[in-house]
Amino acid sequence: MILTVEVTHDCWLDCIHCSTRPMICVEHLSLYKDVMGEIRVGEVVLSGGEPLLYSGLRAYVIESVEKRIPISLMTSGYYLSLPTGVDFDDFRTIWVSVYGNRALHESVTQVQGSFVRTLETICKLVEEGHDVRIQTPLIYPSCATSYKVAEMFNIPVRFKQVLYHGRAGMRKDLSRHPVEDQLAWAESARDRYDKVQISSSLNGNCRKSDKITISGGRLLGCVAEKTGSCHCPWGKRGD
Repeated sequence: MILTVEVTHDCWLDCIHCSTRPMICVEHLSLYKDVMGEIRVGEVVLSGGEPLLYSGLRAYVIESVEKRIPISLMTSGYYLSLPTGVDFDDFRTIWVSVYGNRALHESVTQVQGSFVRTLETICKLVEEGHDVRIQTPLIYPSCATSYKVAEMFNIPVRFKQVLYHGRAGMRKDLSRHPVEDQLAWAESARDRYDKVQISSSLNGNCRKSDKITISGGRLLGCVAEKTGSCHCPWGKRGD
């Protein structure tokens, strides 16, 4: 079971597909401890928003370390400042979001200079010997070019499905790309770079029983449950 915790909805960026940016921040630590005590969790992923903006991040790290559960970080890579008491060595894997080339990346994040800063972050973390991997939600076909960034650093890149809800659901240029098309873009990139990984949310192997998400004070089986306007394209996979 993979437990993803959206520890904050604050972020330096304003990505067009983000479902958490408009949400009100809720303290999840007590719910997190309850889940860790009741469910057999194999991995914890700290996400957001931007988790590095959350001053209470250390408490989540400590809880995971005490239970000897591997913990990973999902970051925009825009800024490398860590909350007090947290070190990048605490994380088994550091996932950094990249959306393609500079123009495409910044059209998604809506922040000029974010592409270069993200590359600087990846470079620094790779040089320090961390397990760094790129994650790319397939918003446009050209997002699949993010494999070129991964290839430059010789690190893996994982393509994931975009769920068109919130602001993304209101953009006609985004909502016309079904999951089948997104999968085809990812497979095309994999033909070009052997370290391309394809998320189970794209290939139909996604199982609700394999994951759980804490978001907005709620315990969700999948991020698709954040809003009633969006449903998992693979249907209910509770088995």
